[in-house]
Amino acid sequence: TGIGTGFHCLVGCAPGFAGSCQALICQADKSLHGTPPTCEPLPCPSRNVVNVVNDCGSTKFGGRCFASCADGFSGTPTFWSCGLDGQAGVQLQGDAPTCEALTCIYNIPVGLAFAHVCENLKTGETCTV
Repeated sequence: TGIGTGFHCLVGCAPGFAGSCQALICQADKSLHGTPPTCEPLPCPSRNVVNVVNDCGSTKFGGRCFASCADGFSGTPTFWSCGLDGQAGVQLQGDAPTCEALTCIYNIPVGLAFAHVCENLKTGETCTV
């Protein structure tokens, strides 16, 4: 705003978007002429949280994705959003689900021939038979 006829201004992309700056020229009819930049939302980098899976692989700035507990774990799913990281980049933001390991209930060795302490094991734990 506030430029005179014949002067130009550079227009760039807002934070969270990528593209090249373009010059626009103020014409006598008080309008800016030129091609504005093509600004594309930045892709969010992956976010790895232990025992959590997500569908965020193609999420871009301004988008949302779903995070839930991995197989063998239980918890309430959450949504993550792709927002500014405060350093000219973007990141996935939001609370991660709190995931608790499920108790293993299948394939526990049964019979007199087996000695073990495999009851009440949770996902990821091991026992010796």
